Amino acid sequence: MQTTVTVHWNKGYVAREHNQRNEELCSHEKHIDLYNRQGDSSHEVWVRTDLTDAYRNIFGDAIDNYNKKQKRADRRLSVESYMELVANDTRGRRQTKIVNGKRVIDEDSRRGKQLSYELVVMIGNSKPALDDDGRVMYDGTGHRIRPQALPRDVTRRIQKRYVDTFQASNPNLMLVNADYHADESFDNLRGQGEYGTDHTHLEVIPIATGFKQGLEVQNSMNKALRSMGFLTDDGYSEWARSEQKRLEAIVHEEYEKYCMDNPDYAADKGLLEIIHPVADRTEKGDRNKETYVLEQELNEQIAEYRYLNKQNKQKSEEMDAEKQEMADYWEAMKEVNQELQQEILQNQQLGERLQRELSEVQRTKELKADKKSVIRRYGLDGYEREF
Repeated sequence: MQTTVTVHWNKGYVAREHNQRNEELCSHEKHIDLYNRQGDSSHEVWVRTDLTDAYRNIFGDAIDNYNKKQKRADRRLSVESYMELVANDTRGRRQTKIVNGKRVIDEDSRRGKQLSYELVVMIGNSKPALDDDGRVMYDGTGHRIRPQALPRDVTRRIQKRYVDTFQASNPNLMLVNADYHADESFDNLRGQGEYGTDHTHLEVIPIATGFKQGLEVQNSMNKALRSMGFLTDDGYSEWARSEQKRLEAIVHEEYEKYCMDNPDYAADKGLLEIIHPVADRTEKGDRNKETYVLEQELNEQIAEYRYLNKQNKQKSEEMDAEKQEMADYWEAMKEVNQELQQEILQNQQLGERLQRELSEVQRTKELKADKKSVIRRYGLDGYEREF
């Protein structure tokens, strides 16, 4: 089977309240199953550190050493004032990205330092299988078939192992928060709830040393990456590619373990191939990531709507056929009703005629009875025949 592996920087901001599932915020985000209404939603906290405490632990000694050298009190720093300096820093160049084969400034990135940086790790994706007509395919329960999605317990184990080994592999990126999200969902076009791909948000503080001015230990992403051997101007991308390889190695190992424990799954899915559709297209200069993702989503929606339109057309044709059948039925019933009305009229006429004949018979009987009464009264038995 094929799957994807993602290590992605969220440039310019850290969505801390979203990541940590702040109830006031997330209760208004419809895609988050905050209260586990779906029945299998989970948000796990793997690392949690208060940011001020983290700064105190990382930079506290450097701040103390710096303050000892300052003769003027107004130049001395506290942990809070150093954090404020970092947050307000606007020096340096913006990050860049590849668009249509060319390197351009990333408008989503910010100039200067950040208090912390966020990256997202994800295994697999929610891309559905499509039939020959480009329509999304569903299983018997009305859920999308997602051929590139691994079992959730496997992806969770992979991400947990990655987080647990992150600090040892990245000594200059202090991991302060890690939140595993398996609680995001959406309703597909058939009205069934679908879970999104589970993923992990990691929040890190870059640590660099060897400064000649200011603190001897400072927040500096570029120097932190250089300290770990990523020496190019595009240290972010170089680091991400390195971590991608490390994560992919974990994916293969955990997949093999799962297949050994689940031979039927292994027989059905076969060997695992990790593909890189976005990276491959970007390197060819076909389109950037954002355009590619939007294009995929649009194609899926178009296929879905085509499928629904076709279904609606079929239902409309069925309804038209039913309408015609009903019209034919009522026309036949109309003819039957006319025949019944004629038969009723004939029966009424027959009844009236029988009633007249019965009246005639009754009158004849009455006349005969009257005749016999007269004969007996007047003793005219001998004249009965003359009557």
